[in-house]
Amino acid sequence: MDCPLFAAGLALLPTTIAFAQQPRLAVLASPGEPLRVVVDSPAGSEPVIESVSYEAAFEDQTLAFRIESVRSVEQVAGGRRIDFALSGPAAGQTQVEALVTEVPRGVRMRWTLRYAGEPRGFFPWTAGLRWAFASPIQSASGVPTTRWVEPTGAHDWEVLGDAPYPDFECHVRTVRLADRPPIAFVTEWYDPDWIYGGAPQRAAFMKAVPNRDPGETTFTFALLQAEQASAEDLAAIEQGHPLSLALGDRRDSGLRTPGASTEVLLRVANVTAEPVAAHLWWDVHDYYGNAATTRTGTDLNLAPGEDRDRPLVVQYDRQGVLFIRVALESGEWRRQQWRTLAFLPDRAADGADPSSPFGLAALIANPATYPEHFDLDRVATLAERIGVRWLRACPFPVKAEVSSEEEQFAREQLETLRRHGLLLHVQLGHELTQQPDWQNTLRATLDRFGGAGAHWEFGNELNPHIDPAEQRAAARAYCDESLRPFHAMLRAASPEAAVMPHGVGGIEAAYLDGWGESGAWDLLDVLSVHPGSFPRAPEWDQPGEFWSLIPQLRTLKGAFAKYGDKPYWVTEIYAPTPPSKYGLDLRTSAEYLIRTYMVCLEWGAQVVEWYQFQDGVWFAPIPKPTDVEHNFGLLYSDLSPKPAYVAYATMTSRLAGLRFLGRRDLGDPDLYAYAFGAASVPAVHVMWSYREKHELDGSWAEIGARSRRPAMPWENRWTQFADLRLPAPGPVTVTDIMGNTLEVAAADGQARLILSGSPIFVRGLAELPASP
Repeated sequence: MDCPLFAAGLALLPTTIAFAQQPRLAVLASPGEPLRVVVDSPAGSEPVIESVSYEAAFEDQTLAFRIESVRSVEQVAGGRRIDFALSGPAAGQTQVEALVTEVPRGVRMRWTLRYAGEPRGFFPWTAGLRWAFASPIQSASGVPTTRWVEPTGAHDWEVLGDAPYPDFECHVRTVRLADRPPIAFVTEWYDPDWIYGGAPQRAAFMKAVPNRDPGETTFTFALLQAEQASAEDLAAIEQGHPLSLALGDRRDSGLRTPGASTEVLLRVANVTAEPVAAHLWWDVHDYYGNAATTRTGTDLNLAPGEDRDRPLVVQYDRQGVLFIRVALESGEWRRQQWRTLAFLPDRAADGADPSSPFGLAALIANPATYPEHFDLDRVATLAERIGVRWLRACPFPVKAEVSSEEEQFAREQLETLRRHGLLLHVQLGHELTQQPDWQNTLRATLDRFGGAGAHWEFGNELNPHIDPAEQRAAARAYCDESLRPFHAMLRAASPEAAVMPHGVGGIEAAYLDGWGESGAWDLLDVLSVHPGSFPRAPEWDQPGEFWSLIPQLRTLKGAFAKYGDKPYWVTEIYAPTPPSKYGLDLRTSAEYLIRTYMVCLEWGAQVVEWYQFQDGVWFAPIPKPTDVEHNFGLLYSDLSPKPAYVAYATMTSRLAGLRFLGRRDLGDPDLYAYAFGAASVPAVHVMWSYREKHELDGSWAEIGARSRRPAMPWENRWTQFADLRLPAPGPVTVTDIMGNTLEVAAADGQARLILSGSPIFVRGLAELPASP
């Protein structure tokens, strides 16, 4: 069939900056003098940093050692080795040296700290490099760069032959000084606090903490002149690459409208002082495996400093996800970048519907504190587009005293959520109770912001997974020390608001018994639970296994039978996509999202809040393949979409305004059908087959010995199908998880449906019998 997408060829347009004319940074090092940095240009040298120093304090914040001056300079292979004279109590047990290597635009510096004193911790907030700038700081900004890694088996956790995965590459920290070219500190580590609170003056310090135990600590970064250079260019120089490759930029979230012609900027640059020959190729696939074109390539010959860019033009007439893959090769060197686009119809929230079960447990959007975050309006716009109605968050300060500016900003944040149709489920951090006057702080917060949300939760996952008696004791302590005062204060400040306890992370009977026995049940309006299941399918249910969705919800129902029924919300649940053997691939994650929602609704959940919106963690929105916590998002950390983002949109659009009616019987417990309806609307059935099990469905011993199968995200993993004929008075419509619909004709009062592990939304079936 004809492929419903088009990608134009690339005619890369050159731009060349003569290397001889480029200003570059240089390091000046003379014994007895401080280390200095200047900018060299054809017009001469100009100071940029008057002195570079390093200082570290012990954990008790007393001085350990500091650099006083350069001790010696030696020319060695790879550059100049600079040894430093130190002062301080630990100076005699410490050596600090830097290897300085010239690179285009500046220098790469490899700092080595050797500490031979007694094992002592170093205070992390003041240990690091200090820059005495020669001119006032006007502004500072940072950008994390990403590399896409092809799994080759270099790490034992990789899935050999799987799709490439994103990983953090460099933190490009740009400082703009008065009357000087901008300079960039390009580090191989990410520091979210470097300009904490948006304070550019903090850029005069670079945190770099020595190891606690005696030994060697190394920090590598580049110091580069940043004018007319992209973050990708600067990262490529620091990494020693000959070329940089950029596909799209941070201003583009990858959200598009079906049928519209769209562009994604592709840019290649030679970051060396020599000519470079390279080969560039690209392809584009949709979710169904349709290719825009066979792999297309072009040869490039790039002069020193030359860059070429051109929009990649794409048009897609359906809903779904496109995967753009670009590779750049020069000799043995190879670089690959991916970009995803989501094609969804325009959709705005028509008010906030409190009966909706569709929520989010968290999103990352706090640039007032972490300036490299995306702003709330942009992130909330993306949530609105897919039909999110509930958000578990706390977008206001929890303090006894709040300035007028802080309160105004918080109310602007609340208005942003309201404008995008997001109802706030307030989740307060339990660390508040560590403050000596915490009850007054909480009371002041509730008095000030009590109307911000109709549901208030106190704490998060405070239940320990230990001996049952200790679980009961912990539950009683939370009830007596936290829940009772919280209940009384919320009732006084906002009588109609629902009291929610902390989210129970992993539901065990003993902890719920502790609540029931201590009287907490009478204080709770709505329970908050986190019944984890990953990496197993949501339907997986085996005796003796605790960590799965259905066994935990069964435990919750048992507590209701003992202590009284309560409404409950699933306020964290997930299907993360770490690129590991035990992680979920992008397609399975999208399918599990819908399947998880259905199972939770079957078991009585009123609201399900998916964890979370973006990859990354609350302070660091960067990819990290070795940490599952960085891989829970519906979006990548740069806000580009995963298939699960589109699947969420399909689910909410197909079920909007409909009431959950229950599970329907298809004659096999591994065949699932859930009915949704309204008074004057034909029922919609959400259907799939669980006959084919994922390779990670099993006991923990089995999972530990397995790996998921490798696959590209446009390859269907399901090979077993259930062929059904179901009663239908006329034609039925079938919508897949990408939101694309086809019509199935009925014959002899029946419609033929093919079920797999990927859910479908079916409208037009006759009434099906309820599941027993």
